[in-house]
Amino acid sequence: DFLLEKRLLIQAAYRQFTQQSPTTVPPPVLLVQIDEKSIQAAKIVDPKPMDRKYLASLVDKLSAINAKVVGIDYLLDRPHHKNDAILAKSLQKSILRQPDSTWFVFASVRDYTGGWLTVLPEIASPNWSLQGSINLSRGYMGLVSPEKSAKLPFSYLLALGYQLNGMAFDPPQPPLKRGEQDKLKVNTPRLREAGGEEIRAYPSSIELEFSLLPQFSSKIEFLSQIDRYLKQDKGQDYRHLFSSRAQLQPITSFSYDLGQMWLHPIIDFSIPPQQVYQSIPAWKLLESSANSPQLNHIQQQVVMIAPGGYGEAGIFEEGQDNFPVPAAINYWFKQANPPVKHRRFTGGKTHAYMIHHYLNRRLVVPIPDLWMIGVAVLLGKSIAIMMKPRQQRVQLRTLLGGTVVYGLISLQVYSSGAILLPLVFPSLTILIYFLPLLLRKKTYA
Repeated sequence: DFLLEKRLLIQAAYRQFTQQSPTTVPPPVLLVQIDEKSIQAAKIVDPKPMDRKYLASLVDKLSAINAKVVGIDYLLDRPHHKNDAILAKSLQKSILRQPDSTWFVFASVRDYTGGWLTVLPEIASPNWSLQGSINLSRGYMGLVSPEKSAKLPFSYLLALGYQLNGMAFDPPQPPLKRGEQDKLKVNTPRLREAGGEEIRAYPSSIELEFSLLPQFSSKIEFLSQIDRYLKQDKGQDYRHLFSSRAQLQPITSFSYDLGQMWLHPIIDFSIPPQQVYQSIPAWKLLESSANSPQLNHIQQQVVMIAPGGYGEAGIFEEGQDNFPVPAAINYWFKQANPPVKHRRFTGGKTHAYMIHHYLNRRLVVPIPDLWMIGVAVLLGKSIAIMMKPRQQRVQLRTLLGGTVVYGLISLQVYSSGAILLPLVFPSLTILIYFLPLLLRKKTYA
């Protein structure tokens, strides 16, 4: 992990030097961070668990400005008194805003017994929402298991929502006949919420058959609806919608038993954060108007409500959601004007990077050190056999030059082909073969 982090640092510097940083405007993720200032402004005494009423206010705000896909990076598995009903009401209200309803993705996590902790059914139903795993393997992507019963990564479902909303909210609508228009008017139910506000819920038989929208009255799971929609209308599988590298490969699964991560894609922290996510404190979101510059692109972004670095953030332990800043990210922070000084890198930002990688279909696959060491052994031994004692000086220069060239090729292959070739151990392996030759040279001298 230490070598991987330093390699990503070098890769970040190489990106900047060669100006190969990808540009995404706007970044695909808007990170709504509940930070210490937000907690103080809302007068929240204990942020663990997070106040459901406060989450409801954020949902209401995002719904009002037509956020299309919202992920809640908080585990809502335990009752929180009457505030659960307040949050549930806000979610339902957003779902019923057809055809401008919001997709919601909730966090779930595997507990110490191997079971799953999920959102309370009193808060959200799987019939109109999605639930994904927020379990993180530091520095590595979440992958889609070949087992259909396995939960999908939280970030994958958010990317899925982002991708499908290109189909769902701008569907090719055939013109309705006069009778169908009358039927649409007659059969459109109205649900009255507290305060007298009416919300119209469109019938699925006419309008929603041409699009994919969460429906409060659905009797089957929303993920099953997505599966059917993609297979029947698009001929696709939601588990294979992005890069094939997002799938858990048999050799990778086998390597887990050996304590290895063979060919498991990594999170590419060498990409500048501003190309991945845009962040806004929760308190500022609540105070912002709909035409605020920071919210101009919200309909083209996945929105994630996540902890913003406060000390109590975590599932099983306080601070569990706060990680050291990766070296490559810290490099980009220092390049900012003015430099950014962050001591923590949150789980929400990690999920944002994974969403970015899924959507761009660019997952970096590391070639295992052990494999490249094997290649280096064969190459080093072959070169050592062919070397003649009196040509060692020339061949040693060639070897050192070749090592430098290999390093540059490795950096470019990473940028162009999303393949990480290890540098340190293969280079050391070849050089080790030449130590005896250097000693032999002194003997001849």
